[in-house]
Amino acid sequence: MSRKVKYLLVFSLLLVFIGLLHASAYASDPSVALKVYASGKKVEFSDVQPYFSSGKMYIPIKDVLATGEITVRWDADKKVMSFTRGSHNVAIDVLRDTLSDKGQTWNMDFEIKDGRMCVPIREFYRALDMTFRWLPDSQEVRICILCLDLED
Repeated sequence: MSRKVKYLLVFSLLLVFIGLLHASAYASDPSVALKVYASGKKVEFSDVQPYFSSGKMYIPIKDVLATGEITVRWDADKKVMSFTRGSHNVAIDVLRDTLSDKGQTWNMDFEIKDGRMCVPIREFYRALDMTFRWLPDSQEVRICILCLDLED
């Protein structure tokens, strides 16, 4: 590899690194209101707003799922939240920090904030193969709930 190509590669990586530092610093600013859109509709959070904790963005899951015609149930005795659409059922076990779907189980770092279950958005939607995108310039998360075929 020529010297010119090596310098170009190092310079490109440096620019990417600086951009990531800027985006993560901006994203972790608690004074900036985070906006979440689910299937094109802005999510209005009832009481707990999206927030960052340990470098992860958390959202109150009930408010987001309610926008996607998904039924949400909370079993206070078992500390399990389930949500369904059609015949598809997903369960979140708060005591075990797990999410179960179609016989598979994933570990998740859930948090309860002011009585609301909050999930780390990246892990949650990746586990469900749902589409989402973080837009750091506008502090927005775009989630495509209805894009996922929840029917078996």
